[in-house]
Amino acid sequence: MACVWTRLLKEEGFNNQVVCRQKSPEAYEFHMKVIGESKETLFEGTNRNSAESRCCYIHLKAPLIINNMLPLMITFELNDKVNSIKPVEKGNSIQVTDMAVDKDKDFEICLKIPSYESQSWKSTIHINKATHELSPWPFTSNLNEANTIFLGIHKDTSDDSLTLHVYSPFWMINRTGLLLAYHADDQKDSTSVLHPQNENPVLFSFRGKSFFTKKKAVVRVEGVSDWSSKFPVDVAGSCGSVTCKSSTKEFEIGIEIVLTGWGLTKSIIFTPRYYLINQCDYVVEVTEAEKLESKLKIPPNKCVPFWPKSQTSQLFVRIDNTNEFSKRFTYEKSDEILLQFRNKYGGIHVDIHITEASHLITFTEFVVGQAAVLIVNHTTDHSIEICDKGLESSRRTIQAGNNQLMTWFDPMGDKVITWSAFGSNHSPISDRLNGDGFGIYKAPNENGEEREYHWVSFLDGLQRVLLFTGDEDLVANLQASRDVEAPTAEYMLMFHGLGLSLVNSAKCQEVLYMRIASSEVIWETQKIGKRQRFKPLPYRKSTIVELSYQNYLNEKVVNSNAKSHVSLDAGIEVDYLDMKMFKPYDRNIRRNFQTGLWIHYKSFPHTILLHAKLNRLQIDNQLPDCIFRTVLAPVPPPKSVSNEGDMQKPFAEVSIMERFIEHSSVVQFKYFKVLIQEFHIKLDIHFVNALVGIFSEDAEKKLERMVDYFDKDYEEVTTMFDSFLDRHVVSQGQKNFYDFLHFSPLKIHLSFSMGGATQLSNSFLNLLITSLGVSVTEVQDVIFKLACMELQHMFLTREQLYGESYQHYTSQALKQLYVLVLGLDVIGNPYGLLVGFTQGVGAFFYEPLHGAIQGPGEFMEGLALGVKSLFGHTIGGMSGAMSKITGTFGKGVAALTLDDDYQKKRRENISKRQTAADGFVESGKDLVMGFVDGVTGVFTQPIKGAKKEGLGGFFKGLGKGAIGLVARPAAGVIDFTSGSFDAVKKVTSVSDEIRRMRPPRYIPPNTVLQPYIHHEAEGMSLFNVRNS
Repeated sequence: MACVWTRLLKEEGFNNQVVCRQKSPEAYEFHMKVIGESKETLFEGTNRNSAESRCCYIHLKAPLIINNMLPLMITFELNDKVNSIKPVEKGNSIQVTDMAVDKDKDFEICLKIPSYESQSWKSTIHINKATHELSPWPFTSNLNEANTIFLGIHKDTSDDSLTLHVYSPFWMINRTGLLLAYHADDQKDSTSVLHPQNENPVLFSFRGKSFFTKKKAVVRVEGVSDWSSKFPVDVAGSCGSVTCKSSTKEFEIGIEIVLTGWGLTKSIIFTPRYYLINQCDYVVEVTEAEKLESKLKIPPNKCVPFWPKSQTSQLFVRIDNTNEFSKRFTYEKSDEILLQFRNKYGGIHVDIHITEASHLITFTEFVVGQAAVLIVNHTTDHSIEICDKGLESSRRTIQAGNNQLMTWFDPMGDKVITWSAFGSNHSPISDRLNGDGFGIYKAPNENGEEREYHWVSFLDGLQRVLLFTGDEDLVANLQASRDVEAPTAEYMLMFHGLGLSLVNSAKCQEVLYMRIASSEVIWETQKIGKRQRFKPLPYRKSTIVELSYQNYLNEKVVNSNAKSHVSLDAGIEVDYLDMKMFKPYDRNIRRNFQTGLWIHYKSFPHTILLHAKLNRLQIDNQLPDCIFRTVLAPVPPPKSVSNEGDMQKPFAEVSIMERFIEHSSVVQFKYFKVLIQEFHIKLDIHFVNALVGIFSEDAEKKLERMVDYFDKDYEEVTTMFDSFLDRHVVSQGQKNFYDFLHFSPLKIHLSFSMGGATQLSNSFLNLLITSLGVSVTEVQDVIFKLACMELQHMFLTREQLYGESYQHYTSQALKQLYVLVLGLDVIGNPYGLLVGFTQGVGAFFYEPLHGAIQGPGEFMEGLALGVKSLFGHTIGGMSGAMSKITGTFGKGVAALTLDDDYQKKRRENISKRQTAADGFVESGKDLVMGFVDGVTGVFTQPIKGAKKEGLGGFFKGLGKGAIGLVARPAAGVIDFTSGSFDAVKKVTSVSDEIRRMRPPRYIPPNTVLQPYIHHEAEGMSLFNVRNS
C-alpha cells in the first residue's frame, strides 16, 4: 500500500497505516503507522505557503506497543495467528507490527502470565474507541477458573499511536521476615493473599468497581495472629503502623506507601515497627523488663527486627561475656541515653529515634569525650556534692582539683542535676544542663569564711562541661571569648529586584513571570540630637506622608517655590525640604524602602552571623485567558492590622547564629529561625497545561523514562531482607548541636479552577488522580495550616535535620487532605463561609487585647478595628462563599452551550473583575449579553458551523443555537449573581487585592525573543481587552 507524502501539504495531522504483504501465505504481514508533520521554513522573509517554504517530517511507528510494567514476564498472542506467542520481559516493551491496529476501531488481544504463584493466568482484552484510559481486566487461573486477579491496562493514545501499559495497582513488599497474608476489606468472600519472606513483590488489587475507588486492606501474620485494623492504601507518601494481635504477643508492623516512578503502581512496604541496631564491635544482649527469659543477641554491626512480648516498653542491656546489666530504660520516646557500666567498657550509648512507621534503637560504643557531663572542680578549698534531683542514692562528691564523668543515675527519671558546696547551708542549685549557662554560689573557704564562686556550663564537642571555679579571670575569659570578640569579616549583599520570565518559544507565548521585588516606600523617623537608628512609621501614617510627598513633587514641577511645610491628617506636620517632622513629635525623617533580597554575613573567630530577607516573591500567570492572574503571592495582612501596625514583614526571613568550638568539629547553632509569611497558590487548568507543555517529551523518551524508573524501583523492592536490615547500620555522620531551632508554621491558601476543561494535559497527573478514584473539579480558597517545628538542645546530623523537617511538614499536609475533600465540592465551597466567621470572631477578640497594652485610648481604637474586622469577615465570608457557589453553577451552565469561544470569552470577562466596580460592570454586561447572544446564536451558530464543516456543521450549529437560546441567558443571570456577590466581598474586604507585577510580554510572530518592552506589552494588553 503506497503513502503519498505530498498529502502532508494538504492535510494537517496526516495519519495513515501502511501494510507490507508477504509473498508466502504463512508469513506475517508487516504493518506500520505513517504520521506526517509539516512545518513552515521561511526563507528571505517570504511567507509563501508552498512546497519550497515547508519542511515535511514523516514518522514511521509500530501500530501497537505493549509495555510490561509487572515484576514478571508476560506473553501475548494474536487470535487469528498460529504460533504467534511472543514474550515481554518485566519492565520491557515490544512493538507489534504483524496486525492492523487502529485506535478508533475494535481489536482483540490475548495476554498471559506464564508463571505466577505456580500457575498461569490468561485474559482476552477487547480494545475499542470507548475503552477507558484506565480499565481493570480479569486474569483467570488455568487451575481454577474461579480464581482471578485483576490487573490494570492503561490505553495511551497521546502520540498518534496506541500503547498498552500492563500494570498492577499495588505491589506488596514483605520486609518483616514473617509469613504475611493480605485481604481486601470489602471482599469478604475472596481468599487472602499469602506472602512469604524474601520473595518478589506480590500483585494486589481490588475487584470490579472497587478497582478505582478509595480502598482499604488488612494484614496478619499467617497462622499466628488475627487480622489487623483496616488501613488505607491509596495515599502515596503516607506511613504508619498496625497491630496484629496473637495470644502471646502483639506484632506491630510498619507500613509505608510509595508511588513508583511511572505513576501507575504504589508499593506498600511492610516492615517491623522496632529495630535493634548494634554499631559496636562486640555483641550486645537485650532483655525485656518483664520477660527476663526472652533474650535477644545482636551481632556486631548488625540490625535485627524486634517483636516485643512485654507491654512495659522497657529494656535491659548487657554486653556479651560480662555479668553486669544496665539500668532499665524505655524506648517509647525519642531520647539519647548513656548507660553506665562499671567494667572496662564504661558504658554504652542508646539513641532512640521514632518515626510514624518505625522505632530505631541504636547502640554505639562509649568513647572518651562523649559522656553526658564532665564535672570539673577547679576550686582549691572545698568539695562539690552532686546528685540527680530527688535521688539521694546518686549523690557523689568531687574533691577540690578533681574531675569526674557523669551520666544519669536513672535513665527514665527527670534529668535534673543538683549541686552544693560541701558544708554549705545554702539551698542546692538545680539545672538541666541542656544549654550554656553560668551563675554564682557561696561556699566556705579555707578560713571558714563564705565567699562567692562561679559555675559555668558549656559545650565541648559532644560533651557538656560543668565547671566550678573561684578564678574570676577564667570565667571572664570564657565569656569574653564568645561575647566580646572582634569581627573578622562582614559582607552585605542587596538586590533591588530580580525577574524571571518563562516563555514557550514554539507558541511565542509568555507563560509565567516570577519576580523578587522590593517593598513599598517606607517613611522612617529618627530622634533629633541622638545617634539612633531610624524607625519606620506605621503603615497608615507612612501612606499619608507618601501621598503628600508625591503631591509636593508634582507641584514643584510647575512651581519651584511650592510649599514644602504641610499639615496632614492624623495630626502629622512635616517639611519635605528640610526632611523634618514637627507633629506629633520632633523627628528627622527620611524616605526609604527594603530591597528585594538582602543578605548580611558577619564572622568572628568563633561565631558566624547570617541574616537574610526575601522581601516579596510573586509569580504571575501571563496567559491571556486565565482565571487567576497571580499564581503565588503573599497574602496581604488585614487593613485593621496594617493600618496602625508596622510595615509589612518580609515574605521570608532567615536568622542564624552559628558558634564553633575549638579543637572540635561540632558546630553549635545558638539560634536558627526561619519565618515564612502567609501566601496563596492559585492555579487554573490552562496554566498547568501550558507549563507542562513546555517540558513535555515525546512518546519514545517517555517510554524510556518509564523503563528506567521500573528498573530502579524493581531493584529496590527486590532487595533481600538481610541487605535491607544492613542499611540501618550506617554511620550517622557529624552531629551538630541546636540550642534553638524554629521553622515557622506555613499557612497556604490553595485555589484551583478547571476553567471549562475536562482534564489535565499531563498524563502522569491524570493517571495519579484517576487511580485515587477522585475527580478534579474546583478548589476554592482551601487553607492549609502546617504547625511550626521547634527543637531545643538537641544533637542532630544534617541528614537527620532534613529528614525531620521534611517529614514534619509533609505528614501534616497529607493529614490535612480532608480540607481538600471539602474544597472539591462541585457546587462551590460552603466551607469557606465558616472560615470567614472564624477569622472575624478571632480578630474581634485579638485586637482589643493588643490595643489595651498601649493605653486606654488605643484600646478603644483597637475595639473599633475589631468591630470593623468582624463586619468585614462576616459579610465578606458569606458573599465570597455565595460567589463561589453561583460561579460554579454558572460554569456548568456555560458548558452546556457546547461553544468553546463563548466559554473562553466568559473566562476573560471573569478575569477582568479586579475591583468591586469592575465586578458590578462586568456582571451587568454578562447579564445583558447572555440574552443577546442567546437570541442571535440561533442564527449565527448554523452559519459558523456551515463555514467550518459544511452541511454537518450547519446542523451542529443549529443544535448549539437551540441549546444556547436557553443556556446563555441562564448563565448570564448566574454570572450576574456571582459577580455581584464577589463585588460585595471586595467592598467589605479588609485586605488589599494582588495584581500582576507587569503586563504579559509581547512577542511578534516569526521573530526571535527580544528584551521586554513595557509600552509594547501594555499596548498589546489594551488591544486584547478591546478585541474581547
